[in-house]
Amino acid sequence: GIWRWLTGIRLGLTTLSTFNPQQIRITVDGQPIVSQLMQVTVANARFFGAGIQMAPHARLQDGLLDVCLIPLMSKMQLLASLPLFFSGRHLDRIPDVVYHQGREIEISARREAPVRVDGVIGGRLPIRIRVLPRALGIRLPRRAESSQDLCTI
Repeated sequence: GIWRWLTGIRLGLTTLSTFNPQQIRITVDGQPIVSQLMQVTVANARFFGAGIQMAPHARLQDGLLDVCLIPLMSKMQLLASLPLFFSGRHLDRIPDVVYHQGREIEISARREAPVRVDGVIGGRLPIRIRVLPRALGIRLPRRAESSQDLCTI
């Protein structure tokens, strides 16, 4: 609803106030990408934050990480684009957005930069993220008969 959207705007404005663009090097399964970017998102689920669909093709069980690269844009362009991020339409409506999927992602930059994990600073670049298939075991009650009864992680 409207509160989710307003929370997203507040988070976006906070990020913009401290944004300092730099060249980022990303490797997806050994394939390098170097670019000036506004945002790099590595996700295993479609939604994050206040309902933003930064990785609309992500699926928890597919064994892949989804990488969405948002190009540099003005603050006004970014604010005007916010509804596209909530709907997941940024992939086809914002020029130069790049989307990849892979099992191992490496990200580095010339200058140190923070890495946010679920909204909290969880380290600094460089970082390597990889999928560990079947690394997490989940115990379910016997009565869970269908996938609708399962919790998502």
